[in-house]
Amino acid sequence: MRVYLILLLAGGLAVAMTVSREEQLPIEVTALYQQLTFKIPPSVRSWVMTETQRVRFDTRYNENAIRTDALAQFAARPLNVSDQDALVFLVLMEVVQAMDREAQLASLQAERAPSPSLATNKTVAATATNKTSQTVAVTNAVTALRDQREEQRKERRAAFVATLTELARKISPLQDSLFEGIR
Repeated sequence: MRVYLILLLAGGLAVAMTVSREEQLPIEVTALYQQLTFKIPPSVRSWVMTETQRVRFDTRYNENAIRTDALAQFAARPLNVSDQDALVFLVLMEVVQAMDREAQLASLQAERAPSPSLATNKTVAATATNKTSQTVAVTNAVTALRDQREEQRKERRAAFVATLTELARKISPLQDSLFEGIR
């Protein structure tokens, strides 16, 4: 039981270390997110979650696409620029948080994945059966694909963080008019 607990704590520490290597969100961005989440009505929150899923799984989405979707969704009342900025900010913040959770899960999976070192060990490779060689090749291909996806995720996250920082400077959380016309 003690060994399991120690391994669990060590695994959590490794996850925390891998996530901490990435660019942290500025404090003002996190504070603004917390302030805005208290202001949004349930219908807007629902739209933010739906839009978050679209942005997460479609790499073509960017700030302008989110703005266009917001204008189409809330067409009954015209959105002012600060409302648009706030909606884009909320969606991108949710996406970044989801990316961080995915990175934690990916690092756990990478720790538990089979080691690609078998392919480089000549003694093992020489005595390995054909099936083992195929398994090693598949493992190496999966590892390369995972590394490529992780790199793309990091680049996309960095772009989103830059946009979030820029939007945080434009949005004033003290504006009482935010989300006033949206219901």
